[in-house]
Amino acid sequence: MKAVILVGGTRLMKHVALVVSAFCILIAPVSVSRAQDIPAFSMDTAVATGDLDGDGYTDVVVARTYIDGAPPHPGKVIVFYRDPTAPRTFFRGEEYRTGNDPWAVILHDLDGDGRTDIIVANQTSNSVTVLLQREQAFRGRNIPLNGSPNAVAVGDLNGDGRPDLAVAMNRAVQIMLQVPPADDSPISFRRPKTYPLDRVATAIVPCDLDGDGRLDLAVAGGGESGRVMVLLQDPFSPGIFGEPIKFKAGKVPYSIDAGDIDADGKPDIAVGLYVLEGEVVVLRQAGVWPRAFPKSTVYRNKTKFLWWVHIEDVDQDSLLDIAVAGDAGVGILRQDPSRRGKFLPSHLTGIPLPDEGPSFITGASLGDLNDDGFPDFIVLVGGSLTPYVFYQDPKKPGRFRKPQYIRVLDYGK
Repeated sequence: MKAVILVGGTRLMKHVALVVSAFCILIAPVSVSRAQDIPAFSMDTAVATGDLDGDGYTDVVVARTYIDGAPPHPGKVIVFYRDPTAPRTFFRGEEYRTGNDPWAVILHDLDGDGRTDIIVANQTSNSVTVLLQREQAFRGRNIPLNGSPNAVAVGDLNGDGRPDLAVAMNRAVQIMLQVPPADDSPISFRRPKTYPLDRVATAIVPCDLDGDGRLDLAVAGGGESGRVMVLLQDPFSPGIFGEPIKFKAGKVPYSIDAGDIDADGKPDIAVGLYVLEGEVVVLRQAGVWPRAFPKSTVYRNKTKFLWWVHIEDVDQDSLLDIAVAGDAGVGILRQDPSRRGKFLPSHLTGIPLPDEGPSFITGASLGDLNDDGFPDFIVLVGGSLTPYVFYQDPKKPGRFRKPQYIRVLDYGK
């Protein structure tokens, strides 16, 4: 049986047309009676990496949802701690509840206690789950939003020294400023402030784009005539943002990141297009606001339907690269050392897709998973509940070995 999959009714069609053999996932819009004919299954939806327990090793957090008919679907995160005695090996995952349909997960120390916390965007719960770390265990609570979130980012958005939340919504961005805690009370956030957009926001990244010392927001706006939308912070009102400034970004921009690619002191933007050609659009800052990005450069690669882009020095040559993940595999656009701000063609490492179940990438992240000093890819595939790891070849920086399943022990930490 073959069918088009629409994962989440408001998520800009996580695939434009996802074709799956063996069974179909008709989540939304679909009648409950029809959805009941589909066997229940679990699907990993997002992944993040970081040192959660402070032992110097990279750990992995995976968001998972249980699909048993029409939404909402119960969600959770699974924490895989690295085994410090066995390279490339992780302890059995520890599970924590989230809201329904978790679609994004990030790691950050929210309460300033030196321990990394977990933040999850729950699409059909209209909420963000904050899991604060307490002695290597996590205590969570759901914070309501005024709509359905697609992505969440963290940054000190009003300059008070406390991390705040920025959420990409359906046709809006919501800002949640952290309230100064009283004594030992748990952290809390002010009521979300909403900034309307004229298109669905699929990804968001905080960055001081105009160089005034305040974080701004860059947002990927989906649709056939896609846009990057920049919300500059008001220099006279901390935590308040202006009307979105729009820049062309090609068809169906889905993922976004920002960084000073060409080392000229001005942050640039990379956008992944969710199209068959898997294009990356690079906006280098070369003008004066509001016309800071007068033109763009398009890099086409074999990684079709780009799901994720990230700016980082992946090959450790002191130049920023662009890491990409899509349905055809993973790779990086390496910056050309002889042409600052320009990129070489990517070398793609393919991913084996399952014969049954959803056969598309649902999440990706980078982290040094074998302690050789080079970031590796960890990737989720819809039809598998075990993440793949692409280890970077230190003898060929920028290239990745064939993927293998993450190695998980059958006992906990």
